[in-house]
Amino acid sequence: MKRKPWESLDKETADPGQWEEFPNIVGCLIHEKKGVCWDDCGTGEGKWIDVRLQVYEDGMWSIHLGPSDYDSDHRGFWGASSISPKTNCKELAKELIEQVFESFCTMGGN
Repeated sequence: MKRKPWESLDKETADPGQWEEFPNIVGCLIHEKKGVCWDDCGTGEGKWIDVRLQVYEDGMWSIHLGPSDYDSDHRGFWGASSISPKTNCKELAKELIEQVFESFCTMGGN
């Protein structure tokens, strides 16, 4: 059984890179980025696609790519950004996790 999100982190000093799932999220972002058909995602420097990190109450998480209109499960805590062929996936993962953490704290997470 996975621990609840952020269970072991102090809300005041939480570092996204300390979360045990950080390396897995980075790996998933790299994998998803490689699978995108970038020719269908804008032109020139404008090639990007929406990306979201969804973390459930039980600590499970999911990466979503593409328009958020297709997200049918709205449970948990979310982080959102965009990804391009040149995106640094470590930095993106930190950004998404920080947003999820803010959502967690705002919604009364422990």
